[in-house]
Order: sequence, then structure tokens, then C-alpha cells
Amino acid sequence: MKIVIIGGGQLGAEIVASLSSESYDLSLIELDPAIVATLGDTYDILAIHGNGASRKTLIEAGVAKADLVVAVADSDEQNMLTCLAAKKLGAAHTIARVRDPDYFAQLDFFADDLGLSLCVNPEESAAREIAQVLRLPGAQKVERFADGKVELVELQLAEGSKADGVYLRDFSGVFEAKALICAVKRDGVVTIPDGSFMLKSGDRVSVVAATSELERLFHTTGQERRRVRKVMISGQGACSYYLAQLLSEEKLQVTVIERDPEECRTLAEALPKVRVVCGDGSDQDFLREEDLASFDALAVLTYDDEDNIIVAMYAESLGVPNVAIRLGRKALLPIAERVVTGTVVNPALTAASHIIRYVRSLNGSPGGSIESFHKIVGGSVEALEFYAWRESKVVGIPLKSLKIKKGILVTCIIRGNNSGETVIPGGDDSIRAGDRVIVVTASHKLVGLDDIIGK
Repeated sequence: MKIVIIGGGQLGAEIVASLSSESYDLSLIELDPAIVATLGDTYDILAIHGNGASRKTLIEAGVAKADLVVAVADSDEQNMLTCLAAKKLGAAHTIARVRDPDYFAQLDFFADDLGLSLCVNPEESAAREIAQVLRLPGAQKVERFADGKVELVELQLAEGSKADGVYLRDFSGVFEAKALICAVKRDGVVTIPDGSFMLKSGDRVSVVAATSELERLFHTTGQERRRVRKVMISGQGACSYYLAQLLSEEKLQVTVIERDPEECRTLAEALPKVRVVCGDGSDQDFLREEDLASFDALAVLTYDDEDNIIVAMYAESLGVPNVAIRLGRKALLPIAERVVTGTVVNPALTAASHIIRYVRSLNGSPGGSIESFHKIVGGSVEALEFYAWRESKVVGIPLKSLKIKKGILVTCIIRGNNSGETVIPGGDDSIRAGDRVIVVTASHKLVGLDDIIGK
């Protein structure tokens, strides 16, 4: 499968890093010669120095025979123009990154004319990720599956947690919840655990459960926090706008801190239900004057990663119960997770997940199609939702009789009989045609449901 990527910034580099290990024929077009050299040498791909909107450069990169063109350069206009040109040259599918709220709001109007197969908006996706976390206080990350019937939640077990010392084989019985812990990060090491694994305070765990079960689980494990009603957002740019818009639609009290007076006026006009304050969101004296300690949540979304981490630490020292930060550099994720107990969102990682799901769905789906795809635990683990086809090799066979590859965990089955029944499966359970199946793995690149079976 031939894929051409235009733009080698954070998102482009993340896509290259993810896909280069999956045997795709990759080409990259980038204007910065240093990025061209670095990505070309690191991943052994065809890296071309040039303008991705240039017909000549696109032809040189082989766009005419490309199965997919992904335009993720810094300019929205260039990305849309590139996709239009790529489609005219013969590319089968195109994806564009579009961040500007005005353009993004109009995509339904002109997406067909541009020939777009998919549009990704990293800042809007990051905002949605934070909004989902704030709906479930105590969680650090929330991913939704099966049209919201099932959620995968990341949380850190607090000091003195009731889950401390509990073996996973006993977890559901102890806490009377239909839930499964599918990944644990401890001291920087990620484990896909089995029933003999013992939990400890400080573990960062990923839990799969029906949405209806999660609040009860949080209550019984002592992770529950007060419901979020009052939120402060600090930071400039599209992510702040999207998050403020989402939260105000949910009738939360939202205050946005913005340095630029002109941007403050623009935000106030666009979001009349949001309180907009002109000031420096990294100034601790200013934050005290705004009574930060009285807020239920703080989202720090500036483009300065170090400032975001410091402000988050300050907010947690004041007792703000829910803190989320935007982090542009993936390399800082481990550091941020060590010093901040709240949510850390990387827009490039979030957007890359949408693109990788689309790529794998194009690459063929033996046994069942990918319905959703998320990278969790800082991008080291994949969680995939498959729709099970009648022809699948796994249908009708008890899980204990399937030769499932090592490092793969079938975490949840959502029955396709219109009941919406969710099953945390045991060895005697089997997958039926029409079911949705959630699978977690840290060591395999799955394209279809049948890929879970070993030889």
C-alpha cells in the first residue's frame, strides 16, 4: 500500500513512526531540509525536499499511484489544495489536517469538492478528549467504544487506594463491577496483565467497562471526585476555543484566560456564554486573584509545554481536583505524567490515531472491520474495536479454545442482538457474528479481527 505524507512536523513524524513499522510504502514531502534528512534516515523512507502543494513535487513522490495521501503541513489552505491536486493526479484517498474553526465548521459544505476522504483536527480532537475526562472526574483519559456503550478509562490509583494489593483475578468480585483492567503502567513499564497481577497504589491502570458501570467502580475504588461545574481554561489558540465551546454547550461555568486583547474580543463575541478574562495564565499571582483554588478543573492549553506543566503543578498544589494540560512534544509525556496527576493530552498522538485507523481499514479487514482505534498509555498500547463478520475464524468458538497471540487481550464483547449487552469475557464466552469486540495489545499491529489468532 503506497502512502504519501505531506508535512513532517509533530503529526507527520508521528504518522511516519507508526506506519513505518507496518510495511507500508511511505513517501514524505517536507520543506525543511533538516526534517527531511532526519525522518528519511531514521525510518528509511523516500523523503523529498519540496512544496507539497506543487504538482511537480507530488508527481515526483508518486501521488498518481498512491492509495492514500495525507496532508498535514502547517497551513490548512495548503493541505486542502494538496488533497485537491492529489485527487486530480489519481490518488485513491486523501486526508487533510484542518485546524481553523471557520474552515472546520464548513467542511461538510466543500469536502466532496476537495475530494477529501477524511479530515482530522488535532486541536478539536484534543479538546474533545479533555471534555470526556471532565465528564468522569478522577479519570485521566477516556476513550469511547460501541457508540458510547463502553468506555476505556485511564486512572492512577491513589495512595491508600482500596485496589492496592488486589489481584486482578479478584478485582470484579471485590468491587462488584463488570470491569477489566487491560493495561498497567508501573515505574515506566507497561504490562498487559493476567489474573495473577497484583495492583499497587501509584499504578496507572486502563479499565474497560460498560459506561453504566464506571461511576459505581470509581465510587467503590475510592477514585470518585466531585462533579465538575466550574472550569478555567488558560491558553491561546484553537484548542481553547473548541474546549470552551464544548463545555459551555454542557452548561458548565467556563472562564477563559487569554493574553492577547484582540483574541479576547474575538472569543467573547464567538462564545457569549463564556467569561473571557485578559491576562497571563502562567502568572501565579494573577491566578490567585482569579481564585483558581475555587475551580473544579483547570485546562492549560498554551503552546509552551514547560509553562503548562508548571501551571498544572501549581494548580494541583492549590487543591484543584481536575487538571488537564496540552503537551506538544511527545518526548515530554513521561516527565509530565510523573509530576502531574491529571490528564496529559498530545494533539498529534490523538490525530494520528484517527489516521492510523483509516489506513488499517483500507488495508483489508480479515474477519471483521475496525470500527474505532485509540492509542493509550502514552501511545504504547493500542485499543481497537472490531465488528465481527459471520465469516470470521473466531466466531462461535470459546475464547479458551482460540490460539490467541501472546500480548493480545480480548477485553469486552458488545452483543449485536440489539440488546446492547456488554460481556467482560471469560474462557467459556465466544464471539458471535454481529458482535463488537474490543481488543488491547502492546505488541501487534492488528488490521482485522482474525489477526488475533496465532498459527
